[in-house]
Amino acid sequence: MIVLHPGKRVRLWAEDEMRAGLHSTQRRLWATKGQTPVAVFRREYKWLYVHAFVCPADGETSFTLLPSMNKDLMAIACEEFVRDVDSERQDIHILLMDGAGSHRDVPLPDNVIRFPMLPYTPELQPAERLWPLLREAMANESFSTLDQLEGTLIERCRSMLSNPGEVQAITQFHWWPEDFVCI
Repeated sequence: MIVLHPGKRVRLWAEDEMRAGLHSTQRRLWATKGQTPVAVFRREYKWLYVHAFVCPADGETSFTLLPSMNKDLMAIACEEFVRDVDSERQDIHILLMDGAGSHRDVPLPDNVIRFPMLPYTPELQPAERLWPLLREAMANESFSTLDQLEGTLIERCRSMLSNPGEVQAITQFHWWPEDFVCI
């Protein structure tokens, strides 16, 4: 067995992205019997993309909001991720990524190794589990500008960052391994 990075800690991460926009997300509402609940609905198609990186072993997350999704912006999201969680580049990060076109042939930081997901297996992607938590902050809300939406997303991402136990509880699958050190 050849060890390429002796003594380095290896962290396993999952990455996914979500499109969030001014088009309203509707949810059921509670109302007093006999009253009809009112929820504002908007049909405007302007978007932001939330890139999430999660380490299910400990619930640590990193979020990047970008205006679009393509290979260049995916590379920026990966650089921001490494800057956020390992600015000294002391660790090796194995990154579980789906097969989206914007993920193929993306130049990754030197301490990040791409681990491609099998096609048609989103239920195996721990980062997918973050989206219902994020979408709840936008449910039945109306945003007239992307700046308003961005503020709500940032607030919710900060809440998730400060609650790694909550993130770990929904992303730590029984088969997900703990971090380890190359010897």
